[in-house]
Amino acid sequence: MKIALYELYKALKSKVLLILFVALFLLNLALSATYTPVPGVPDECIREINKVYLSTSEELSVAESIANKYIKDNVLQNIFPDKKYEDKLNRVKNYNTTIRNIKSEAEQRSKPSVFSKENSFTQLSFKDIFTAYNNVIENKPSFYPDYGTERYINSADTDLMMLVFVLMLTVIVCCRDKMTGMAAVIRQTPKGRIHSAGAKLIACFLLTVTSAVLLYGTVLLTGTIRFGLGDLSRCIQSIPQFTLCNINMTVGEYLVIHFLFKTSAFFIVVVVMMIICTFLKNVAAA
Repeated sequence: MKIALYELYKALKSKVLLILFVALFLLNLALSATYTPVPGVPDECIREINKVYLSTSEELSVAESIANKYIKDNVLQNIFPDKKYEDKLNRVKNYNTTIRNIKSEAEQRSKPSVFSKENSFTQLSFKDIFTAYNNVIENKPSFYPDYGTERYINSADTDLMMLVFVLMLTVIVCCRDKMTGMAAVIRQTPKGRIHSAGAKLIACFLLTVTSAVLLYGTVLLTGTIRFGLGDLSRCIQSIPQFTLCNINMTVGEYLVIHFLFKTSAFFIVVVVMMIICTFLKNVAAA
């Protein structure tokens, strides 16, 4: 563990790495703070509408009256510009009917026929579809302008920043010993390479998790402050991209899983880069 802490200390001493991370953090903050989902619609308007459960015509009227305080023209059309808000509202209202139709079709196709043998891959697949959607048919999606959560889920710019950071981190951690001459000393010690590689992995893992928390946390925090996240206990089917998702989970649970998945993916990038750097160093040494 002491070796890992020392590797962590060496990485944090790198001015290049610190300057790069500060630059990426400030850029990420600036992009999140200036992100404009709908030109001309202020954040306050979206925050207020986020508090309304848009599932009935009465609640829709409440959202209309809120939006009327901020913008003049066809308010909800401006707040949901990619598709008419009626389409999104109808998708939520007709959710249970849509799932029943999927279940019914899957049930029909899962039965033996002249086109499909019993227990064939196709038949078993449709049985799995029927079972999966049977588990979510009782879910009741709610309708929100999900700009806070969508900004976090679709933060491709932050993904790119994380990729740049972990690549630079791996290169610095792997090549620093070579540059300082410590690599030759480590090779001569018993199990030196193994302990050193493990320590470097732990240091990279800690820095990857920390940088992911800071960068993605900034996106989530600015989205919460500017637009609100809505009710995190609502089902994942409430978010338009996941309307036909057949997994039972809440929006809050998905946000946590989303973060863990991305952090794991970047750590895999670190491991692959370390293997490549080690291979290249061995080739150069030979």
